[in-house]
Amino acid sequence: MHDIASLSPPTKPKTIQSFSGWRDAIQELFPGFDPKPHSGDPFEARVSHWMVGDLDIADMHAGRCLVAHDRLHQRAAMRPGCCLILQMAGEAQVEQANHLVSLRPGDLTLVDGTRPVRFDFVQPYRQISVRLGHGSVADRFGGSVPVGEILSGSDIMTEIIRGMIVSLSTGAMDLDAPKANLLVTNLLDLIGTAIPGLDGGNGPVGADEDGERRSGAELLLVKYFIERNLSQPDLDPRSIAQECGMSLRKLYRLFEDEGTTPNQWLIERRLLESRRLLKAPQNRSLPIGNVAMNTGFSSFSHFSRSYKQRFGLSPKEDRLSA
Repeated sequence: MHDIASLSPPTKPKTIQSFSGWRDAIQELFPGFDPKPHSGDPFEARVSHWMVGDLDIADMHAGRCLVAHDRLHQRAAMRPGCCLILQMAGEAQVEQANHLVSLRPGDLTLVDGTRPVRFDFVQPYRQISVRLGHGSVADRFGGSVPVGEILSGSDIMTEIIRGMIVSLSTGAMDLDAPKANLLVTNLLDLIGTAIPGLDGGNGPVGADEDGERRSGAELLLVKYFIERNLSQPDLDPRSIAQECGMSLRKLYRLFEDEGTTPNQWLIERRLLESRRLLKAPQNRSLPIGNVAMNTGFSSFSHFSRSYKQRFGLSPKEDRLSA
């Protein structure tokens, strides 16, 4: 079963139970790549694929194999680009442009789809691949795709990029094209900020525009960090700045263009999240005090007062109105 034409969007992953089926699927998704099995062991794979606007994402599970692209395949010219790869399980050796890198679970790397590349999957694996336009990536990074770089570890930027890719792999079908396009742009900005030495670039992007992109990526980083830590009562501008690797002054400057402050934005997100929890049917029996604590309010009176000031109703009244 390898009807790739029906994979955008899928209702569930397609299961492939033969290597020839897997080869057909890979060559449909990534023209020019030629998979070869490592052994004659029984082979099974699964693949999901979404295309929304500029977003093109594939989630692949497969057994041990070798996948190479030598640029001699004419079909490769049909869909030139590059891919941001997130290794989810298993280990892979990736060789391109005299760079050999080992991908372990949680690692990220960029692959240039217009140049020869070789993937050696030494274990059963899972990868999520986000196809990005070659021109947009090269322009962003000084004229070429930065292959041979790995983003790994637990720093906040890498964690956010990982989380963004995983979220896209499960929720892409719910996006419309404008939102998908914006997320792709944000993803490029985050990659440019995360890879050392690439955030400035030497390409055609002007200094002012480049500075705006870096600021946009940094603001996105901060907002993701806040979203992931709303329940922490000690979250405040100082701790946010420290965890995101910037000065408190810079943090305030990032929010100035949005007409707000870090603290105002934090409280707004907490109030909106608490309202979402209150109105969710599955939370009807959840005490309002628990909702306050789950969204980072350490004082119930402060929560209730802020909630009524923001929405015109007390938390209890708002829940009953739903």
